[in-house]
Amino acid sequence: MHSPEPEMNPYAAPITSAPPVDSDAVALRKAHLSQEANVKSFGSLFCLGAGLLIIVGTITLVTGIGMLSGTSVEGMDASQMGAVVIGTGVFYLTIGGLQLWIGMGLRRLNKVGRIGGTVLGALGLLGVPIGTLISGFLLYSLWSKKGKMIFSDQYKDVMAATPEIKYKTSIIVWILLGIVLLLIAAGIISALLNTPR
Repeated sequence: MHSPEPEMNPYAAPITSAPPVDSDAVALRKAHLSQEANVKSFGSLFCLGAGLLIIVGTITLVTGIGMLSGTSVEGMDASQMGAVVIGTGVFYLTIGGLQLWIGMGLRRLNKVGRIGGTVLGALGLLGVPIGTLISGFLLYSLWSKKGKMIFSDQYKDVMAATPEIKYKTSIIVWILLGIVLLLIAAGIISALLNTPR
């Protein structure tokens, strides 16, 4: 004699089986999550700086174009002064575009962003003392053992397999963001105060 089959409840939610998540992938992602967040945060900072450079470059370019028909300033005629200002605007726009490209590369954890971030980090080491500290941390984030892993193809597969794992931004990143924003604001204020009237 066999036991009766359990009755089916027509109102019960259907039973579905979720695809299994590889526990090794989860462990690897969690072990490298803070490093991933640090690099992506630097990418965001580069994008922010790029946006400011693009805005300043656009304003400078428009100002230079407007100066082409103006009067002479300190021994230079208007066309020469306008050409210098236009050149400065084009320079800012070019640097801003490159920085945006590098920042997006870091946000996507691609190898081009890593190379560009390394170049910017190496240049940033010259900004003693704060620039040296921030750039040193960037270079460590890019080239440490964990940094090398997050730029690997293996880690891209791990990220694709674990999209539900997210990182909460650490206080260190917020402090670095605040320092960078203060430096940018100080640079803009200094430029405005030193602009000849």
